[in-house]
Amino acid sequence: MGAEVPLITRSAGEEEDARALGAHNVVASTDIEQMAVVNGCFGLVIDTVPYKHDINHYVATLQPAGTLVMIGHFGAIEPALNSTPLMIKRRAVAGSFIGGIRETQEMLDFCGEEGIVFDIEMIDIPADQCRFRPDAGEPRQIPLRNRYGFVEERSCRVVGRRRFSDPKSE
Repeated sequence: MGAEVPLITRSAGEEEDARALGAHNVVASTDIEQMAVVNGCFGLVIDTVPYKHDINHYVATLQPAGTLVMIGHFGAIEPALNSTPLMIKRRAVAGSFIGGIRETQEMLDFCGEEGIVFDIEMIDIPADQCRFRPDAGEPRQIPLRNRYGFVEERSCRVVGRRRFSDPKSE
């Protein structure tokens, strides 16, 4: 679709999978030298980490007027966000919990039009082990067999997004 898509990851050993899923390059967020190479490079960073983490070094990867969008994270940002790079270089941090029905349908329509398909796995989890419950306060991490992300439904059935592929490129 024309965009160069890198993966920034903390996890060693994801490079082969990332490239198979379409990433053009992989940057280890724990490697200071690799992160320095991408400082100021990106117009948009989509952060899908659903728990507290330091976003300051991701903000540093943004171009002037770039935006970091946090998807699915709710709660405090710790350590605190340094606002100086935001103001000096007109960078922004935005966020979204989830898309609504209309946005989800638009995304599914787009995927259908572009031939983008994905592989899902359904995992039943007892209600008392759901990652987020309004009565439980903070989100909790739960062990999942899925490596690439998940979406919780209200029933606590977890839909894992494992593999994305474009049949046009196969």
